[in-house]
Amino acid sequence: MSLTLKAVVLALALVAVTGTQAEVSADQVATVVWNYFRQLGDNAKEAVEDLQKSDLPQQLK
Repeated sequence: MSLTLKAVVLALALVAVTGTQAEVSADQVATVVWNYFRQLGDNAKEAVEDLQKSDLPQQLK
């Protein structure tokens, strides 16, 4: 499952759970969004590190 889809599912689950009890707070939304972008950045960093460790940079020379 893609990270974007996971974020959407998490946000909808948060709305469903809290919507029956109270409104979704700005802090809850901010936390979901922050975690999404942090995970996105971590994934990009990991992808770059994996690429640097691979043979591809040597093959491109």
